[in-house]
Amino acid sequence: MNDIFEDDSNLLVYDGECPVCSRYATFVKFQKAVGPVSLINARERADIVEAMAERNMDIDEGMLLKLGNDVYYGDECLEAIALYSDESRWLQRQHNRLFIKKGAAKNIYPKLRAGRNALLKLMGIKKIRGNSIEK
Repeated sequence: MNDIFEDDSNLLVYDGECPVCSRYATFVKFQKAVGPVSLINARERADIVEAMAERNMDIDEGMLLKLGNDVYYGDECLEAIALYSDESRWLQRQHNRLFIKKGAAKNIYPKLRAGRNALLKLMGIKKIRGNSIEK
């Protein structure tokens, strides 16, 4: 498998077993100028989880958005999604207005991550860890 960081692909890497993460990933619509963005379930792509870990990015700590050669992780991912998202839908516009504000994503993201972790625990779903995927 090719290293995702070595090509100019557009992708959003998320936890496919987290219902909130999955809904969010399918909710986001990017501007046409961005081009197609592949949605990647990290639980099905150990190679991507490993490539992220090699760059000190833990999928359990944040989603990853890659647009060409630009990489956004964690709170920066939310900011980039807000910046590059289509605003044709009312809810998307509200999302973008919230996360485009300077520092908003940095302040809110830890709470979102904690909520995700609590939800996974309540559902009995194990986290994705380091270079291997737990099932």
